[in-house]
Amino acid sequence: MKLIATRSMVVGGFILSSACSSVPTSDPESYRAPIRVAIQARARDLRECYYKLLETKPGAEGRINLGWEIVNQDGRGKAQNLRVVDEDPKLLGIGPCMISVLETIAFPPPSSPDETVVIGKYPFLFDENGKFRPQSTP
Repeated sequence: MKLIATRSMVVGGFILSSACSSVPTSDPESYRAPIRVAIQARARDLRECYYKLLETKPGAEGRINLGWEIVNQDGRGKAQNLRVVDEDPKLLGIGPCMISVLETIAFPPPSSPDETVVIGKYPFLFDENGKFRPQSTP
C-alpha cells in the first residue's frame, strides 16, 4: 500500500493529508462533507459512548481528537490505524468506544486501492447537557 500524505491542511476542523485523486491536494475540502455525513450517520452510536462514560464520570465534558486513515478496501472506505490524538482529561476512557464505532463506518473510499486518506486530527465535542457533535469548524 502506498501512503499518500504529501500535503496537510486544516479542513473543517480537522487535519487532512492526502494526494489521492478522489481528494485532490488542490481541493481537499471536497472530502470534508462526505466524512462528516458518514460520521453523522453514526452519531447515535458515538453518543452512546458518551452516555456510558457519564455513568462513571458524571458531568464529563470536553473535546477528544481522533485520527485515522481511510483505505480503499473492495471499493469501500475502511478506517484503519485509529487512535486518540488528544483528549480532555474529563473524557479519559471514551476513546476505545469511539474507535470501535469508527471502525465500522463505511467512509467514502480513495479512488485507488493503493491510496490512503489520512485524517490527522478530527475533533468531537461533548457538553455537560449530554450533547455530542463532531466539530465542523476549527
